[in-house]
Amino acid sequence: QLAYDEEFVQRFLREAQAAASLSHPNIVVVHDVGEQGGLYYIVMEFLEGQTLKDLIQREGALSPVRAARILEQVAAALDYAHQRGFVHRDIKPANIFVGPDDRVKLTDFGIAKAASEAEQLTRTGMLVGTPEYMSPEQAAGTPIDHRTDLYALGVVLYQMMTGQVPHRGTTPHSILHAIIYDSPPLPRQLNAAVPPAIEQVILKALAKQPGDRYQRGADMAAALRSALAGRQ
Repeated sequence: QLAYDEEFVQRFLREAQAAASLSHPNIVVVHDVGEQGGLYYIVMEFLEGQTLKDLIQREGALSPVRAARILEQVAAALDYAHQRGFVHRDIKPANIFVGPDDRVKLTDFGIAKAASEAEQLTRTGMLVGTPEYMSPEQAAGTPIDHRTDLYALGVVLYQMMTGQVPHRGTTPHSILHAIIYDSPPLPRQLNAAVPPAIEQVILKALAKQPGDRYQRGADMAAALRSALAGRQ
């Protein structure tokens, strides 16, 4: 139905073309964007492997070393995009592709932004982004910046270490309320094997106020590496 919304189509094409300008080893390559016979399409590189979502569903909590290896690559992709004015807005395991040797590719750049600005979506009340991975400011509908992606990356780290997201609920509204107002269960309550130093990294990443979080992906990755080194 979105193909009939001219405003959305123009945003989709503009954002997809902008995403195609991103060139980073940890961001999926967009080869072409266009329209044929009323169908709008994006041509991306072919990826072999599985999403991080599938990996966690199959294996449960990951080892700290493996989680750090995956996070470091996503963090690098985000820093590259943020430096160029992009905010992904929908960081979640389903948009993180894990290939051979745990080589990571971040996908779906630009599409969430096109959707968030489409009036039709606002009118129909659809949520843009997946509630469990939204930052408090995103959940509250207040202005966001690149730190919303870093919060979502903290949610992904929490899930890699525990097998669960920090805030769950029976409805999107209950999840958003919890994100804004509630402290998440401590990771070590869900997985006693999580080292205390790594728990501290996760909790800082999930700070309610953007200024209290890591300000760059590289900072989060470095803190995680230090926590791992201390543990070892």
